[in-house]
Amino acid sequence: MALIILLILTRSPFPTRSAERGRNFVELRCGTRPLPNNVTQSVIYFTANMETISNKVQSNRFGISSTGSGTDKKYGLAQCYDYLSQVECDLCFSELRTVSPLCFPSIGSRVYLDGCFLRVDDYVFYKEALGPTDHAICGNTTRYGPAFLASVGKAVAAAVSKAEVNGGYGEGRESSSAYAMASCLRTLDAGGCRECLSNASASARWCLPWSEGRVDNTGCFLREPIPPAVDVESANDAPEDHRRATPDADQSTVHG
Repeated sequence: MALIILLILTRSPFPTRSAERGRNFVELRCGTRPLPNNVTQSVIYFTANMETISNKVQSNRFGISSTGSGTDKKYGLAQCYDYLSQVECDLCFSELRTVSPLCFPSIGSRVYLDGCFLRVDDYVFYKEALGPTDHAICGNTTRYGPAFLASVGKAVAAAVSKAEVNGGYGEGRESSSAYAMASCLRTLDAGGCRECLSNASASARWCLPWSEGRVDNTGCFLREPIPPAVDVESANDAPEDHRRATPDADQSTVHG
């Protein structure tokens, strides 16, 4: 699966304040192709898609939808990561649907928050694992020594391994100090998920020895945050349940 490392935040995506968990803005990517002449109809289709997806997300933390016909047809997908509760997921999706319209009048948008994801486009993209805009975003505030970095590597490996056998989602924790989360889109099959997460793991290594990394690919997501409870000074002592769902264009990127 493809992962993109996004904006590195200074706090864990597993914060203690439940109402805010997962709602940190990470990235907005807009398509470069303009909408057809009938912008009004496109807005109507977008709104209808969001309503349908919203109803599905409220019951399953995941939803896909398509509206319109011919060249005006639009497809949408939204998914919350499993560590969010249903209430947290609903709040996260509410944020997604307010950001996505900022891409108008372009075709296609992808919104990444720390706990959820939304994509809208004019073709069926549900099975895509990797894409040309997949990338990593790394933290640049703290560098850790080899001992702690080894723990981070083990946490990432554990999260990816669990995701590959757990329907596309896994978390890893090592020595109560390093966390990692890996998640595939539910529309990917096992092979696509494995491909995406393998790519994400390799991309995440570029962030070391910095304290945080995010890889948000086309079809999967990887986080390797440092939780607030970690004692940075001691870390520097050393020297340097998912279910599968059934059912691009060039993009510009805006980071938050």
